[in-house]
Amino acid sequence: MGTGRRVPVEGTTSQIDSAAGRFFAHILRDLTERRQLEAQMLYLADHDLVTRVLNHRRFEDELARQLAETQRYGTRGAVLFIDADGFKEVNDRWGHRVGDAVLADLARVLEGVIATRATVGRLGGDEFGAILPNKGPEEAQGTAESVVAAVRTHEFPGPSEPVRITVSVGVAFFPDDGTTTDEILVRADEAMYDAKASGGDGWHRHEGEDRRSVPGKASRSWEDTIQQALAADRLLLFCQPIVELVTGRVAMYELLVRVQIEEDEVLPPAAFLEAAERTGAIHRIDRWVLRQAIHLLASQQRAGRQVRLAVNVSGRAFEDRGLLRSSHTS
Repeated sequence: MGTGRRVPVEGTTSQIDSAAGRFFAHILRDLTERRQLEAQMLYLADHDLVTRVLNHRRFEDELARQLAETQRYGTRGAVLFIDADGFKEVNDRWGHRVGDAVLADLARVLEGVIATRATVGRLGGDEFGAILPNKGPEEAQGTAESVVAAVRTHEFPGPSEPVRITVSVGVAFFPDDGTTTDEILVRADEAMYDAKASGGDGWHRHEGEDRRSVPGKASRSWEDTIQQALAADRLLLFCQPIVELVTGRVAMYELLVRVQIEEDEVLPPAAFLEAAERTGAIHRIDRWVLRQAIHLLASQQRAGRQVRLAVNVSGRAFEDRGLLRSSHTS
């Protein structure tokens, strides 16, 4: 008995010839489950699994689209860079499951405060971004203030008691503060650190090169250092042997990236990777590491040696659509 519901189907028809005559067999397959799975996969490609807002890659795509409209039509807009204050304490005290629940609820708070035409995305960890198209300084700063107030008064889900958090918000404007996604996000990030340096639970507007906070300067300085290291070929790879305990044989080597500042000064990843991820320079590092790993494998094979390598790349490597292509063509 029919349900009156339309469903997508896929059909095949087969011809059967026999002594009794010619027959046709028709087979219909219900594609509902497949279409639902395809829709879910498309959704997950653009959205963060925990918070259900746009992921970093899709957020940057949308920001690039807004910037293109700005250049074409002369419009303006703003970006908010939102960071949860002391969020590590939430994970340390209640665990990552509660931390994820708080982040998901924080995303709902942000979407509730920010106008429906705005775009909210998770930039990584406890960092979120919001694109406010066609918003002037007063409107954007008013939105930032509303975000801070809404989070401050909200009770987030906890295992036995509500969790209270605050946020620091940085505001940058396009095209005033930049015309590319990297420029705008760096400026908004710097302004967020100004807010955090003032004690958090507040917002700050980007005010130019001469007004950057110390963390903002450090972030920008590391970006410049990494770019210079890449240009001057001053990134280094160290091969750390991984030994089988039973046989004592070296099973493989783990590749570890370092930055050489001076002839006798080499910095470990902990000193620069956080800034590299925040500024987007991490993509160039990931590509460099993969290219070097491929070259090393090729040289070892030409020498008749079979070597296995473990290569570390950042979590943001999944956002880099050109990562594999750049490795193959290097």
